[in-house]
Amino acid sequence: MVSPRSVQIRARLEQKKRIVPLFDPSISLATQRAELDKSGKWAVPLPSQQIEPISVGGIPGEWVKVGTQTSSHQVLLYVHGCAFVAGSCLSSTSVAARLAEVCELPVLTFNYRLAPEYSFPAAVEDVIVAYRWLLASSLLAHEIAQAVDSAVRDHASSSARAAARAAQTGGSQPQGQRSQSWSP
Repeated sequence: MVSPRSVQIRARLEQKKRIVPLFDPSISLATQRAELDKSGKWAVPLPSQQIEPISVGGIPGEWVKVGTQTSSHQVLLYVHGCAFVAGSCLSSTSVAARLAEVCELPVLTFNYRLAPEYSFPAAVEDVIVAYRWLLASSLLAHEIAQAVDSAVRDHASSSARAAARAAQTGGSQPQGQRSQSWSP
């Protein structure tokens, strides 16, 4: 049975798609990116939502926390969606905040390099940088969970491959990997 909240969320997403059509070839990628970031500004922050801008191994990022999350020994690494061509911390803050609230963990999100300006596997390499940055901050692999946004569903395994590649090159693999593919 579909919950009333799910119906509301799906309706809002459908409305958003009509307002900001992503991946429409008649609209420039720069315009689509700007509109996506603008939509992130419209999101209503959660009560006690906190955003802390940081540098994640040289990559602009944010810690997103909700409430009194003070754990520095468990985190969620969130890779925003949009098929590695759009999206940013700004456009994904709302999702990151809701993940922080539900998981009761601080969420790290970051602005990976976007195609076509940066060719594949640049974004995946940035996922590795972010993961290694967390390890270097004295977190252990089992303390890092990973979430991948649905818009990356065709590439969702890329971040898992990135983590595996990190493990093969001397890093540890995150224990809580999950990728959720959901489309309205």
